[in-house]
Amino acid sequence: MAFLCLVVDKTDLGKVHYRYFEAHLGPHLPLLHRTGPTLATATGSLRGRAKGRGCALRQVIDCHVQDDHAEKAAQVALMTEIYRAAERVVVWLGHEANDSNIAIGLLDELAWMVEFDFENTRMRPTGAGAIEPTWADPTEYLPYEQDELWAIYQLVHRAWFGRVWIRQEIAAADPQTAIVVCGNKSISWEMLRTALAVIANKPRHFLDLNEESSPELRFARRYEMVLLLCQPEKDYTLPDLLDQGRKFSCSDPRDRVYAVMNLASDVDNMGLIPNYDLTTSQVYQDTVLRYIQQSKNTNILASCEIIAARKTMPTWVPDWSRKRIANTMPMHLASSMSEAHAGPTGNGALKASGAYCATVAEVTELFGDFVPVLQVIATVRQIAPAGVLSGPYMDRAGGLLEAYCATLAWGLFDSLYNPPMESYPDHDVSIESLKLVLEQQEDSKRTSSSYDYSTLVYVTQLIATCKGRSFFTTQEGYIGLGPKYTKPGDKVYVVLGCDVPLILRDRHSGGDRATLPGEPGFEVVGDSYVHGLMSGEALLGPLPNECKMVMDSDDPDEPTRPIFIMGLGNGAFKTAHDPRLEKVRAAATSAACEKTQGGSVEELLTPENLRAAGANVVDLHLV
Repeated sequence: MAFLCLVVDKTDLGKVHYRYFEAHLGPHLPLLHRTGPTLATATGSLRGRAKGRGCALRQVIDCHVQDDHAEKAAQVALMTEIYRAAERVVVWLGHEANDSNIAIGLLDELAWMVEFDFENTRMRPTGAGAIEPTWADPTEYLPYEQDELWAIYQLVHRAWFGRVWIRQEIAAADPQTAIVVCGNKSISWEMLRTALAVIANKPRHFLDLNEESSPELRFARRYEMVLLLCQPEKDYTLPDLLDQGRKFSCSDPRDRVYAVMNLASDVDNMGLIPNYDLTTSQVYQDTVLRYIQQSKNTNILASCEIIAARKTMPTWVPDWSRKRIANTMPMHLASSMSEAHAGPTGNGALKASGAYCATVAEVTELFGDFVPVLQVIATVRQIAPAGVLSGPYMDRAGGLLEAYCATLAWGLFDSLYNPPMESYPDHDVSIESLKLVLEQQEDSKRTSSSYDYSTLVYVTQLIATCKGRSFFTTQEGYIGLGPKYTKPGDKVYVVLGCDVPLILRDRHSGGDRATLPGEPGFEVVGDSYVHGLMSGEALLGPLPNECKMVMDSDDPDEPTRPIFIMGLGNGAFKTAHDPRLEKVRAAATSAACEKTQGGSVEELLTPENLRAAGANVVDLHLV
């Protein structure tokens, strides 16, 4: 049962908290109110720790279990602000067990030695850590023994770290005052999240099939969730939060929306409020439609992932109650800066404008959850396209080898960002590493430690990018990564307002959802990475020679945005203007389309204007 402990000075109970207690719990707040054994034990332990320190302990009960739907909805809507306004949030993990005292001691020491920049995913020594700079070196192992790693693993595997409501509560709490208590040990939330982020970005035991890899294998699974908790409050979109929430446990699937909606940076005017009289399907469908209307993008469709025998809701509505098979793909710029042209049809379908790109020809299913490095390397060799070492690719510089290297890694290299993202592998080094892997013969006696560091960095990234996906080729010559259940004959479309291509399936090729006569009905299979379609090519054509698009995050006060680097070497310069837009403007003007002069890029990139410029934009009916 989730609970909030507010530790405040006796003489100055916060007005926000007092009004909340008085309005919802009455003027007299009993210390133990509708609590279970665990909560009773926790409050007893925390009460003892607070004695003699001029503090009073209060709690907010788990109001999510009330039977009154209206009252429950009203209280759920308030929870984020309650936690945000709290002077202190105390997290109780439970009694000391499984060397939790050792784990907290190690984490506390690590946070004193290393500071972590969450914005840029970088670490550096603290003043105390200057004498041991290797602690902050991302290429050096931490000096931990196996039993110490196990102690940390056991700590982060406690139930608190896995609940969906915790994401809202700890994100809204002040990290400078929030503390985590386990038994008789405590650590500030700021120190704990710093230490856990450092561990996640340091090399650990690579995933070999031996007994020593067991802590690492379990760390990898748990760290996906733990790192989401560790992130400071930031501008996450609602689709980001909903996809991240799939990793956490939740008793009511509607709460997967309600638990995170107040953390999203793009839902202020959506009118999305908790309503427990709606079914899960109604809540999810309403969320999608409101989000598209408010945000003017269709990125929420990239959260869809088709599974067999799904009948409860349309395929264009993500089922956030189910864990994803594949990891969520970061957004690129597949539809350039276009806005969504989408809305409901009234018969359960979603009408959306999009550009046809390709038809899937061959599909090879990749690996599942957290496989060993050596299995990844073997898979990379097995599925490599013919002529990969020297063949061309869609008339693009770099050829098939560069395309294959980028496809497997979703194009996530340090050079995709300005300044370079240190947590991603180097582009050119990764190509050379992949070339060496493909040139070498299989050796059953070889271990992962025999590969150089750069190769391991690249291949380790593939564990996340290729998990639960299929590699495919298209009739047009593209290669890509799609959902696990991608099939030959599926179509690749770029939907306006969506930053990644979507795999769609004609309803007549396997779906059975009805649409109106004559409508081209498609099921949404899921998101994809298709090399050569990630930078607006489907709508605007290829970038000019010697032009490169990167995501600029140089100004910490501004959101990340695409910029274009024109030219090479010392003569290169940056511009925020996409050189391909003039072609669209000229074509639209010639065809007497509306909104061709002035205005924003979003106003220019309409279906009508894009069709005038030669893009194959059609109306799709997603079912």
